[in-house]
Amino acid sequence: MNTLKRYTQRLADGIADRWWVADRYVVKNGSIVPTGKASFTTYDPWAGYHEAPTPKQRRSGVVQRPYTSFLTLGADLQGQLKGPTWTEALDLSRDYQITPDGEQAITYWVQQHGLLGLLAAETEFLVLPGKTGRQKVVRPPRAQGFAWDISECLNPNLPDVQKSGMHILKTPNRTIVTPVHAIFLEEYFPGVRDPAKDDSCWTTSFQRQYGEPLYSIGMAARSFLLAALLISSATDSLMASASPLITNLALQATPHFRISGGAIEYEHHSPALLSSYALMVLWDAMEGLSVARCGSEGCEKPFVRNSPRVKWCSERCKVRERTQRYRDRKKQAAKEQIH
Repeated sequence: MNTLKRYTQRLADGIADRWWVADRYVVKNGSIVPTGKASFTTYDPWAGYHEAPTPKQRRSGVVQRPYTSFLTLGADLQGQLKGPTWTEALDLSRDYQITPDGEQAITYWVQQHGLLGLLAAETEFLVLPGKTGRQKVVRPPRAQGFAWDISECLNPNLPDVQKSGMHILKTPNRTIVTPVHAIFLEEYFPGVRDPAKDDSCWTTSFQRQYGEPLYSIGMAARSFLLAALLISSATDSLMASASPLITNLALQATPHFRISGGAIEYEHHSPALLSSYALMVLWDAMEGLSVARCGSEGCEKPFVRNSPRVKWCSERCKVRERTQRYRDRKKQAAKEQIH
């Protein structure tokens, strides 16, 4: 067990700055998970982030960011979700609904970018039922990847904990301790007989068995969009209301430095794609970039801009809006001439 754990942890450390995506996903009982025969590829979520804006971006003021598509997903899901908020969604006794269009939008986004890493983003650690007198403590990986840290501990003298385990949940304002119900694990490991006892769920085959509830992905996208807009508002009270969510996620994306070939290399270690996105939003805000909604009537698509003077998400929307204003002025002038 210890040898396997050390080996998988080295693999996780070796793919920092990388995230994985399967070529095929399927929806099982409300969760999206890679198919049994899916193949995986890795990519760098930070690719292009540190590059200078292109001349076209500088002229338009619209900056393409790795998290832009996630903002768009959050906007597309407006009216597609009904139920508790993102953190409240872990209360499985509450009802929630997602429309077919919302399910399709989330599935398409996941096929392009992979899962968010919600379980790692939400979890401080899990205490799972183990052998008699002992339990397993499972902590999120230290780097982007799949190897969770597993250790054993003495069983606490709490009957509920002995039966179901504990989930120590990260929230923006406080730490919440909840029992680990079987349905909770089934949402993240759909089709696995007993995730609490099967160590393979947390080690080498993690990415093959791990899934995420569609509703939780949707609520994460909606919450992320709202928080990014509030962070960009430049209003102290609004920024403060969004700060706990974004900063709590961003703190997980820790920077690492290493010296190689006489040069210092920088990389990001993060257990969740969502955490990397949160750090990007904060860094962009510090550099004067902001998230806004397109000012063109009928669009309202979220985008990242380099100046508050930029009102439209694309040249097309800019031309359409100016054309419409020109026509409105002509109509108004014609009416005034008549009178």
